[in-house]
Amino acid sequence: MLYFIVTGKYGRAIDRTEALDSYCNRYLREDKNLRNNCFFKLLLIAIQNGFKRASTERKSEKIYAKMVSADDNTSNLNDTELIKYEDLWKIVLKHLD
Repeated sequence: MLYFIVTGKYGRAIDRTEALDSYCNRYLREDKNLRNNCFFKLLLIAIQNGFKRASTERKSEKIYAKMVSADDNTSNLNDTELIKYEDLWKIVLKHLD
């Protein structure tokens, strides 16, 4: 998903929206996956807002704040977060129209 957004292949990202949403709902429901869930929700917000930076930033404020304030005891920055999600989110926003 990140690759498609950064390279401007928005159609390919849109094609994967349902799969990403299903994955979040199925596998990222527990508190230990809170940061993962929040980041994936942020990606979905970008897609839902037509890859427009201003509206994506505005509508993602609550989820972003929740992700940033996630307690280390619940998120544990697990092995899947090689690059902090906050940094990845800045990259995504930089590449939105």
